[in-house]
Amino acid sequence: GLRPIAEIQYLDYLLYGLQPLSDDVSTLQYRTCGKQACPLIVRTRGHRLEGIWHSGSPMGMIINALRGMHICVPRNMTQAIGMYNTLLQSNDPGLVIECLNGYRLKEKMPSNLLEYTVPLGVPDIIRTGDDITIVGYGSTLRIIQEAAEKLALKGISCEIVDVQTLLPFDIHHIIKNSLKKTNRILFVDEDVPGGAAAYMYNQV
Repeated sequence: GLRPIAEIQYLDYLLYGLQPLSDDVSTLQYRTCGKQACPLIVRTRGHRLEGIWHSGSPMGMIINALRGMHICVPRNMTQAIGMYNTLLQSNDPGLVIECLNGYRLKEKMPSNLLEYTVPLGVPDIIRTGDDITIVGYGSTLRIIQEAAEKLALKGISCEIVDVQTLLPFDIHHIIKNSLKKTNRILFVDEDVPGGAAAYMYNQV
């Protein structure tokens, strides 16, 4: 009944574990028609794109190579806790990419720490608005929120959506419904061109 949690110090180092994660962990349930499961959780951190070491963000590679795993991109440690709790209750493998900049935040610890869960594949609308939908994940959400405050002073109303998980992605079409309301959308990420933002744009 235990669930292994493997630690990979930085997101860059996921490359060293990519083959077994892609070829075995991600596909085991599919290959065995659901008869076998690999409830492995991989914990890592990244997205920073600062400096020359440990700052990569190979999200395009991860999204395309790890179909079959949940890819969680929490905006803070509270959301990360909820994602870990959700994954621990299932037989599905998952990758939780904590944001390095999130360690600098002071957060109030939830009173229901061990019970708090976050549904996977369901974005969180963290600010409602009417003029533009801004979609992001991880530590970019704090930058987006600061920008939205400044834009509000100029009369521009921003709706901010945290995707929370890239796999699965928006299973209830929350972003699409937001776009129907605002008619404008902007995707923000901390990735190389053609990475997670391109994936989110394609999905929506």
